[in-house]
Amino acid sequence: AVAPYASICLKLSPMPTILGVIKKKDTGGLPLLPYTAMATVTFVLVAYGVLVRDPKIFLTHSTGHALSLFYCASFLRYYDPTSESNKSVSLPGTPRHHVILSSTIASIVTLSIILLKRNAAPLVGYSSALLAIVMYAGPLSAAKNAIANKSADSIPLPYALASLLNSISWSVYGYWGRNKDLAVWFPGSIGLVCAAVQVGINLLYGNGGGERPRAVKESVRRKPRELAKAA
Repeated sequence: AVAPYASICLKLSPMPTILGVIKKKDTGGLPLLPYTAMATVTFVLVAYGVLVRDPKIFLTHSTGHALSLFYCASFLRYYDPTSESNKSVSLPGTPRHHVILSSTIASIVTLSIILLKRNAAPLVGYSSALLAIVMYAGPLSAAKNAIANKSADSIPLPYALASLLNSISWSVYGYWGRNKDLAVWFPGSIGLVCAAVQVGINLLYGNGGGERPRAVKESVRRKPRELAKAA
């Protein structure tokens, strides 16, 4: 019973981050992968929920798909590859690559359902499992940058915590609630590991409590000398 609510919390968790992007009109070095992966995996899970006739899966991920499309559209609107904050961060790839890959996956899933009908359920289920792993691991694409700068700004804590709760609840539901449905509990288990790493990076570095980037430190050093000259 907890899994649908946890999933909605996960899908809502990027909202403050995306609203910040809209307000600043800049993606601020965030990766695109978590949002495109979320959009793709929720589409596939909606299809899987319909095929296995599970309203919890279908209704939950329909809501998540609508939210993820909003996140992707907002990100793409304000993404500027020439921005200083985006130069050192990989999306990965380019926005065009993300759109092509997501559209291709959605087309393959749709075609398999048209051709195989309900027999497509295993294929769609295992596809959703693989995509869910990408979604959970998406924020880790910014982990290298976070560790280098000793700042977890590029790995939002709300998303990491929601991922942790979501992965635990779906693992439990998939294993016990759906009689060991591999397509449900396996990605949840992988998500648990990925989310734990994301939370760990946030606890270790916070929003910049460690060593600041070199440009910031040099700026801080210059200010006292500039003030002294002004005096």
